[in-house]
Parts: sequence; structure tokens; C-alpha cells
Amino acid sequence: MSNNKNFLTRKEVQAQTGWSLSFIDRRLPRIKVGGKVLIPASDLARVLKGERIDG
Repeated sequence: MSNNKNFLTRKEVQAQTGWSLSFIDRRLPRIKVGGKVLIPASDLARVLKGERIDG
């Protein structure tokens, strides 16, 4: 996990879930900081619980 536990990189999400990067890009909200694409860990947890993410 990243130094900041609130966000994960796309590769970290892929390692945890086995999802493809294109699936991650389509299904999860993301932010770009300094050339890195980060996924909020709270949003990943919600998706894994079966909740829908709009955004």
C-alpha cells in the first residue's frame, strides 16, 4: 500500500483484486497527483462490499 493509506495506486488495486487496469479505470473513481493515478481506499472498500460508486 502507498505511504498514504487513504489511497492506492492502480497496480496495488490490481494486485489486491486481480482486476484489469481498464476495469479499474472504468469502475473506480480516481485522482491524479504528480503523474500518479490514485484510487481512494474507501471507494475500493465500498465496491468490494457490493456498493455502487457514482463518480
